[in-house]
Amino acid sequence: MYRILPIKSAVKRQIEKLPSAHKERLAGAFEDIERNPRHHQSGWIGKLKGRKWRGTWHYELAYHYRIHYKIDETDKTVKITYVGPHPTSY
Repeated sequence: MYRILPIKSAVKRQIEKLPSAHKERLAGAFEDIERNPRHHQSGWIGKLKGRKWRGTWHYELAYHYRIHYKIDETDKTVKITYVGPHPTSY
């Protein structure tokens, strides 16, 4: 099991802007990420590609909405770095 680190205020503001239906899915998504941050049976988890995204993973929260995070294997922790609409800068 992994542990999600406390969420920074910038990410909390991103979460506040989510549509209410997507906010309701967050708890389940965070549980999935804590259980196994590299795999989900539905395929909603993947590693981002490119130098800019090195070490960053994403979870598909809903159509065009993503959670980005980094995994620390040493401490078995996950740092949430972004929650919101699919960024256009992939």
